[in-house]
Amino acid sequence: MRMYELLENELDVMSADDKQVTLKDPKTGIETKVPRDPNKPGVIQKDPSDASGKRFVMDTGSNGEVDKGIQPGAKVIMKTPM
Repeated sequence: MRMYELLENELDVMSADDKQVTLKDPKTGIETKVPRDPNKPGVIQKDPSDASGKRFVMDTGSNGEVDKGIQPGAKVIMKTPM
């Protein structure tokens, strides 16, 4: 199974430091740690459709950087493959 199949579509940011971002599924309580290493999978970028800047989009299939503006309390939407 893939991570997007197990988790709720919207995750809460629990913590964000220089090494990783911790996300929590509000429905199941499952915590996921996403490394900030651009060479590892898990890109998190600002959601272009959200003017508040508190929603982000995560693509688990791509390598890249985690947005530096992500903070606890933000929401992360899982990008599901087509």
